[in-house]
Amino acid sequence: MPVSPSARYVVASLDIAVSQADLPAQGTWQYMSVALINEPTKAVEIPDELEAFFNVLLYYAVRYVRSDCKDVPHYIEFYFEAFQIVQGRYQCGNLKNLTIASGDLYTSESTLSTLRFGSVLDYILLTILQWLNAHHVVRHHARPQEGGNGHKPTTGKVGSRRRAMSVDDDYSVDMDDKLASMKKASLPEETLQNAKKVQQHDHMLALLLWCINNDPRAKMPEDMEWPTDDKVPDRYPNSTEKQLPVAPTHLVVQDNDSNKRLKSN
Repeated sequence: MPVSPSARYVVASLDIAVSQADLPAQGTWQYMSVALINEPTKAVEIPDELEAFFNVLLYYAVRYVRSDCKDVPHYIEFYFEAFQIVQGRYQCGNLKNLTIASGDLYTSESTLSTLRFGSVLDYILLTILQWLNAHHVVRHHARPQEGGNGHKPTTGKVGSRRRAMSVDDDYSVDMDDKLASMKKASLPEETLQNAKKVQQHDHMLALLLWCINNDPRAKMPEDMEWPTDDKVPDRYPNSTEKQLPVAPTHLVVQDNDSNKRLKSN
């Protein structure tokens, strides 16, 4: 195989290396970003990694931290495991699509009841989600001809508990050029700036460190604090009966039902 000095390679076996561009998106379905699930040939980028981290944080928070979610098994299955079959391919479930597209946390796509933990965790999750939502909005506007599946991303309203952190860091020229071109699409400046915050790891790392240490630079609402009694027993025990059927081995092209879950490996 010809070796390109500019290509990136990964070891696929002890004696074979393949270009990273030739590999399909890989990851754990429950935590993968909406974009990677819906576009299996898409290259993994930093926003996908940060969205996966957000999903892991959300998953364990819902299971082990007190919240107003009344049916945790239902939420976990419909957010993390549900899928759709669109044109013969697995696609992201509706609740995860809705969460990223709206920039808010809901316990159900049908009732649109918000999910809250009543602590600093709300600020962390909603701030990250606001950045991810902005990234999807910018990405959608950059590729309007492709349309996409699921919910069209919209910038969520920002309230007193959903203010994004203001951290001024330098970014690559490529990203600045992309955002400059996006201004022609009349996207709000706040959306463009929030989208930049998931192009590198720095902002999320700063957010987590500042919130954990109650650093004023996090700009959290004054009434937010870390409770001492928010840890609860597992709200999704192994004995929980699954509500969704396992995904079929062979895709059924005409089936567009999203109320299914993927088989866990």
